[in-house]
Amino acid sequence: MKRWWIGSVVFVVACGGGGAGECEVAGDCAATEMCIDGTCVARVDAGGVDAGADAPGELDAGTDTGPRPDRDMDGLPDEDEPTHGTDPDDPDTDGDGLTDGDEVMRGTDPTEWDTDGDGVSDGDEVFLGTDPTTADRACADTSSDATLVRLPVDIIIVIDSSGSMNGEIDAVQRNINTNLAGILEAAGVDYRVILIGEYPDICIYGPLSEEPDCESPEREPLYGPRFFHYNRRIRSSDSCVRILETYDTPDTDDRPTDDGWRAWLRPGARRAFLEISDDDSNMDWDAFDAALLALSAEHFGTAEERNYVWHSIIGMQQNDPPDAPWLPEDPVVRERCSPGSAGFGADYQELSKLTGGLRFPLCNNDSFDVIFRRIAEDVISGSAVSCSFVPERPPGGESPDFDRVVLVYEPGEATGEMPRSLRRVDGPGDCDAGDFYVDGTTIEVCPTTCDALQMDEEASLAVHVACEQRCGDGTVDPFEECDDGNREDGDGCSSTCTNELL
Repeated sequence: MKRWWIGSVVFVVACGGGGAGECEVAGDCAATEMCIDGTCVARVDAGGVDAGADAPGELDAGTDTGPRPDRDMDGLPDEDEPTHGTDPDDPDTDGDGLTDGDEVMRGTDPTEWDTDGDGVSDGDEVFLGTDPTTADRACADTSSDATLVRLPVDIIIVIDSSGSMNGEIDAVQRNINTNLAGILEAAGVDYRVILIGEYPDICIYGPLSEEPDCESPEREPLYGPRFFHYNRRIRSSDSCVRILETYDTPDTDDRPTDDGWRAWLRPGARRAFLEISDDDSNMDWDAFDAALLALSAEHFGTAEERNYVWHSIIGMQQNDPPDAPWLPEDPVVRERCSPGSAGFGADYQELSKLTGGLRFPLCNNDSFDVIFRRIAEDVISGSAVSCSFVPERPPGGESPDFDRVVLVYEPGEATGEMPRSLRRVDGPGDCDAGDFYVDGTTIEVCPTTCDALQMDEEASLAVHVACEQRCGDGTVDPFEECDDGNREDGDGCSSTCTNELL
């Protein structure tokens, strides 16, 4: 016996020996029949039932005895619900988006949200066009890549190595490993440190680099898995100029693989600059910002949405209390922290204010541990998990259908919550009514939902996109009423896979 479900109607025909006639068009069949796949199919209401059927609610042509009571209208008669462990007062016992009767007809478990255990609910699988009884994948997805992890961060440290900076450089070298890298490592941040400064006056030892102790420095700086040293002298006031001119220029060691410090920047990473100087800048802050953005919008963003933050450890007056940072909303401080400071770094302060960075006084290098810990905390908060996904194109050349997208949120074990499908809305203006929207080929999680997901550090988010349906391939895809294997009109199933008889 074959069955075709079209809307709330099931079409049934016996297979072999049932007396069903052959047909080419609907006119070859009786008025109560339709032509599907060359066979006249009897039309029977979905509420009908074969009294002798093996499965409750199953239908056979010619044995309809009338509807049986079904108070939740799920297509599964009340008397059969206990057999399947379903609730006769709930049309969707497991909450997977399919009615209990539909699940029995499809062969899925009406008491299991995800029959095949592949992480996608049975209803979402039908929506995507995948098989809810077999662990399979959608046309395009980022299931393996969409785990909620922190964004990578590239930290570019620029150190003035003029003679007045000796004590500060020693403090920096002591703190980069313990109070910057160590904190980021413990927080699980995917970080990278790029140091621009003269070697060996500035030497970062292990574990961040492969330098054993810096007491007997090598001819050129040694890197580490997360550390890169661009060897170039930074004078008292030329940090901004040097940053720009060395971006795509090999350093003084002239290594064959060097292409400026841009070679160490990673796609998709956030950028954090850390300026350390006791002098003023010889380049205006707004000119530097414009030039940096012009170097690469991919790396540093745009004037509308910058992808860098600028922290300053400079010759400015300390805050109250002394170890508290000056925040972006605080005004430019126009006093030096001691007579030994050459300047208060007004342009560096402006860059920190512009990008949301922190400002600290340079003079009290005994408190650098506090400063580096605070900067590390700011880097961690700035590497918040991504809530924007671009699914990979399928390898078979199929086209993703972004009208059919499913996001499945799987909470961390500690929450005790069950996985759930997120709700789609039309756009960012509708986020108060749902969880995500699609912008072209980019899937964006709404801000409130994103904030909630970020609170759960063990959460994961699987993104699935269906393939574009293909009318005429013989498979009834979601949103198709029928599919008779061709795209011809007049045979009961139209060229657009709609039922011509309903």
